[in-house]
Amino acid sequence: MSSQLIITLLILAGCAKAIRVPTNSFLRSENMGQGGGSIESFATQGVRLQAAQDFRKTPIDGTPRADETSLIGFHGALGLFNFLDFYWEWAPGGATIGGFKFQLMGESLNASKSGSFSLALALGMGMYVGGEQIAGDQVEGTSPMATRGYIMEYGDPHGELSLGYRPFDVLLLYAGYYRSSFSQVVTFNKGIEDVYDRRGSMIMYHLGSNLKYAFLILGLDISQTQLKFGPIE
Repeated sequence: MSSQLIITLLILAGCAKAIRVPTNSFLRSENMGQGGGSIESFATQGVRLQAAQDFRKTPIDGTPRADETSLIGFHGALGLFNFLDFYWEWAPGGATIGGFKFQLMGESLNASKSGSFSLALALGMGMYVGGEQIAGDQVEGTSPMATRGYIMEYGDPHGELSLGYRPFDVLLLYAGYYRSSFSQVVTFNKGIEDVYDRRGSMIMYHLGSNLKYAFLILGLDISQTQLKFGPIE
């Protein structure tokens, strides 16, 4: 289980061997509405995904690795139409995420009132490209002069369905189902010639609440996340 705290301002108008992935979603069941927008800061728990256990070993240990971590980043949305938002998300060491959210039922954030239901579908993609050079004295079983280098490419197409209800004008309660299929490709370009293509999936169930007051929103989200790795391809 993990939780997040969001403070939102509404506005009218790397080098790594692992990728940091949040285990919470920052998408709500209500869109911003045409001409509206938001920039949000968030703090959340997450995981560091690594295609192989240790890139310094010879031969490389191909066991996947996932370690708990924390992330602080930004999420934003722009209302293109009342029924359509463009959203983005970024955190240091994580993928740059972008996508579209379609509100299938209910009013947008600024127009919704107590007693209203909302339903939204989001479709997006996260991408990250980074690299690293490992000094020869850190590589096991090789000469101290034999450095090892690689490039890591990560992609995660994802979708989310969220349903919400406003018991009061200022309070939104919502539940969401999120699923992504990720690919983490590590291509060694120095020291050895090898490619590790690790596939996997993430499923997330989450419950959240947003309290809005003037141009501020305070949000709390609790999620249950299932992470699965597939074989190296």
